[in-house]
Amino acid sequence: MDAQCNDASIALYSSLDQGERLFRPHSFSNKPGVAERLEHVAETMAVLGGMVLDDHLRLKFPCGEGHLQACRRLFLDSVKLDMNDPIEPRPLSVDDRKTGDTILVHSNGSGEYTLSKESNEVDERNRLGVATLGLVKLGELEKCSGSENRIRFTCGVPHDELLALLLTRALDVRSAARENRCSRISWCAFRSERPIRLEFSKPVRWGPLSGPTWVCRSELVDLVLQRLVIPQPATVLDC
Repeated sequence: MDAQCNDASIALYSSLDQGERLFRPHSFSNKPGVAERLEHVAETMAVLGGMVLDDHLRLKFPCGEGHLQACRRLFLDSVKLDMNDPIEPRPLSVDDRKTGDTILVHSNGSGEYTLSKESNEVDERNRLGVATLGLVKLGELEKCSGSENRIRFTCGVPHDELLALLLTRALDVRSAARENRCSRISWCAFRSERPIRLEFSKPVRWGPLSGPTWVCRSELVDLVLQRLVIPQPATVLDC
């Protein structure tokens, strides 16, 4: 539920078009301001995630891949951004409040990045390792062999803006994961090529549908489902 748009429900839909993964924020709500809100969310995702945006509010990464885990985080942060705040990409650095140091990320090209510290002090608490593993988990990146603090996108294409966004959460992955589970605005629906089964913690059977069993996590999702007509077959990410 989006507090900045009269608690309208917003979802992120995705489809494949000639092998490329496309995304589109959408709402079935008729509340005033929804169209402008969706446009703002799409523009924010384009800037914060380095995505390409067309005139139909469809977004894609330059590589054409989905990067679904990272895109879910991008969608959530884009919806959270105040509509009165400027939309600016994040820097490839983050201040570590626990050590007072700054963690930097350097692009090596071909979607590969190296993490380092601004100071020359010994990293006794292994904060570089924490940030590296955080990025691996949040963005489904791979660790490069030969270096503990070198990671890469599997697509082989740089995503500086997206990585910078993930870096803001990399030092506190547990909090980011908890926010994903508890947020009322991160409910995302994705189109898929085959029927799926929704796996959530609160089992509420969706009776009118024949086929896969539909269950939900949030107390509000079952209310949202009553208003949504999801194209079949469909996939819903566990947000």
